[in-house]
Amino acid sequence: MSKNVSRRQVLAAGTALAGSAAMIASPLGTAVAAAAPTAASKENPKVKPTIVLVHGGYADSSCWNATIQELQHKGYTTIAGSNPLRGIPTDAPYIGSLLDSISGPVVLVAHSMGGTVITN
Repeated sequence: MSKNVSRRQVLAAGTALAGSAAMIASPLGTAVAAAAPTAASKENPKVKPTIVLVHGGYADSSCWNATIQELQHKGYTTIAGSNPLRGIPTDAPYIGSLLDSISGPVVLVAHSMGGTVITN
């Protein structure tokens, strides 16, 4: 097996890891943040990322309603991006433009074809 890792594999793994951490509110994230404070974290230590949820094919953003409710209850700004489902060359820039409109940290979470969209 090759030891070379592609950019796509790194992005996919990072996205999966970040999404999982956000969904289960992992104590690991708290430990890492506490171990390495930065100037920005000292100024505003309670800044939470905006969580952007992207649906896959044969679905719409309403499939995230229960997830949105739970994340907002935990204090996260949550957006369910409406994936137009026109194909990756159209959908990825569309979701990218949504991300460009958000200031601060962002966590991307997707299912099905939405995973390919956020990877691109």
